Amino acid sequence: MKKSIVVILIATMIAFGVVGCGKAVAIEPAALNTSTGFSLKSADDTVLGKKETSTSSASETSSSNGEFTSGEIKDNVYENTFFNVKFPVADDMVFADSVKLAELNNTVIDTLDNKGAKETVKNGNPMVVAYAENARATSFNVAITSAGKLATAVFNEKKVLEANRETVVKEFEGMGLSDVTTSVEKTTFLGEEHDSLIVRGKIQGQNFSQKMIILIKDGYMAAFTISGLSEDSFSLFDGATKIE
Repeated sequence: MKKSIVVILIATMIAFGVVGCGKAVAIEPAALNTSTGFSLKSADDTVLGKKETSTSSASETSSSNGEFTSGEIKDNVYENTFFNVKFPVADDMVFADSVKLAELNNTVIDTLDNKGAKETVKNGNPMVVAYAENARATSFNVAITSAGKLATAVFNEKKVLEANRETVVKEFEGMGLSDVTTSVEKTTFLGEEHDSLIVRGKIQGQNFSQKMIILIKDGYMAAFTISGLSEDSFSLFDGATKIE
């Protein structure tokens, strides 16, 4: 299970590798204001959706004045007032707490280090700030990086996604996926047209699909990613709305 979680997260981290570091700041996990946290493994190595009471919270919580925030999680809804996104997940999905997020982030960085890409990602200062998953292997994650206003003025969503397609294929193949393909496709998100990165392949003999959408604002980039064994999981994007 640990390997499959890394596969789910690694494309998100790679996507930030193309962006040069401006005045980077530390990114914290989203504040966890309600339930959640999940057990990573069961006897048959599948994810358990066991909810636990958690009092974990991040040092950065949601802001109502337009200042940067990592966001917060309320009743299985990720909210970020800076990016103006309210993203509910399925009822059977459970968010990881800050301790588990720290573990997942370290796992991804270690894997990238083995592939010689650690410094590229580190310079972009990325952080997976929210991660949720259910027992059917559908996952949702949000990753944010501080790239500097100059970088985010130069790079648009499509450039960031296109620049990393080849790297994503190589990294996924190196982790044991087969038949890996990528495409950048137009999609509707928050009532607007955006570019999205679609990754398709096979993992342990099963189909694997991943869709990522990137938002860019004032020196920061946020990647919203849905992964699953079927592209039906992409419908989770349809539930996202603007807060205002």
